[in-house]
Formats: sequence, C-alpha cells, structure tokens
Amino acid sequence: MKTLGIQILIAFISSTLAHSFCNIDATSSKDIFGLIASLSATLLGFVFTALSILIAVPDRGLITALKESGHYNLLVREMFKASAILFISSVISIIFLVAPKQHYEIMLSLLTFVYVFALSMFVRVGHKFYLLITHINT
Repeated sequence: MKTLGIQILIAFISSTLAHSFCNIDATSSKDIFGLIASLSATLLGFVFTALSILIAVPDRGLITALKESGHYNLLVREMFKASAILFISSVISIIFLVAPKQHYEIMLSLLTFVYVFALSMFVRVGHKFYLLITHINT
C-alpha cells in the first residue's frame, strides 16, 4: 500500500511538472499522444508475455512454493493491475489523439499522470518477475 502511494505521488508530480513547464504546441502534443499509445501497448505486450511464461512453468518447485505461500496469486494480480493501467493509458492516448486540439495542455497533463503511474506499475511488476526468474531453478 505504501508503494502505491509513492507511485501516485510520483505520477502527480510528473503531471504537474509537465503542465507547468512544458511549452508544447498542439501538433507536438498529438505526436506525444501517439508515442505514448505505442509505448503503452508495447509494455502491455511484455506484461502479457511475462504472465504467459509464469503460467507455462507450473511444475517448477519455486512456482509450487509460490502457490502454497500465496505469493503466486499476488504476482498474477499485480500483473493484471499493470495490464489494466497500461491498457487504460493506451486507450486514453488514442482518444486524445483523435480529440479536438482544445485544452491539449490539460489532456497532456492527465495523460502524463496515467502513463507515469502505468510505467511505475510496469517497473514494479518487472522487478518482481525478475526476482522470480532469477530464482526459478532452485
């Protein structure tokens, strides 16, 4: 729970900084919306791939131990949360990409918040998955 608060705080600070200090015109913001949509979709694919790998090796001793201790369900739940946030980030980016150019500063700020939060969720899940993979042969 403490990590979630830190993630939200970092995302809020990033969106505030983006809104306050970035002088980006409407054309450049459209490029940014497209880039974030692409990055979010790519990261979503990585999370799904990691989830597939996790599900594909259920007979390993570590996976069995994770299931018995309840950590397996926590990891899978975190992966689904990260997937949902990345999907939301991608959808918001696409909506903003086709939206009128009015208020693009606010849209950029909102998208920065969502994307930074999604990125922090991705890093968190990636770190947990890395720890799992490095210990999978035990």
